[in-house]
Amino acid sequence: MPSGHISPTLDIMEIVVPILMFVVYQSFVGLWELTKWCARQRRMLKFSRWATTEATIEVVDLERTGRIDTLLNGAGWVPVLEYSYCVDGVVHSGRAKIASWYTGRCEAAASADSLVGESFELRYNPGDTARSGYLASDNNAGALAWEVKPQHGLVLLSLK
Repeated sequence: MPSGHISPTLDIMEIVVPILMFVVYQSFVGLWELTKWCARQRRMLKFSRWATTEATIEVVDLERTGRIDTLLNGAGWVPVLEYSYCVDGVVHSGRAKIASWYTGRCEAAASADSLVGESFELRYNPGDTARSGYLASDNNAGALAWEVKPQHGLVLLSLK
C-alpha cells in the first residue's frame, strides 16, 4: 500500500461498543419511564377509589415563577387555587397550583378571577378527609379541565 493512503478497515469494536452502549442506555431510560408510568397508574387507581364531594374555589392568588418565556416577557405567573369542601359537617380547605402558567400578569389575573366561585368535583381520602385531589375524568363542568396534564390525568390539589 502506498504511503499516505488511509486503510478502509475499521476495528469492529469501534463500531460495536458505541452501538451496544446506546442500546443499553436506551433500555434503562425506557425501563425508568415504564416504571414511572406504572407508579402513576397505580396512584390513579388508588385515588379513583376515594370518595367524592363538591369543592368551591374561594380565592385564586398569583405566584411568580422562575420560568422564562422570552427575554422580553420575563418570568411567568401561576394561578394558585384556594378551595374549600365539607365532609361530615367538617369544612376542609386546600391549595393547589394550576398547571398552566401565563406570561402576563393581567392575563393570569383575568383567568384567576374567572375561577372564583366555581365548583368542581373533588376526591378525598375517607380515612383522612384532609387529603384531597382532583381526577380529570370526574369534572363534567369543565371549570378545571384546562389545568390537567393529559398524560397524567391526575392533579393532586392538596396533600396535607
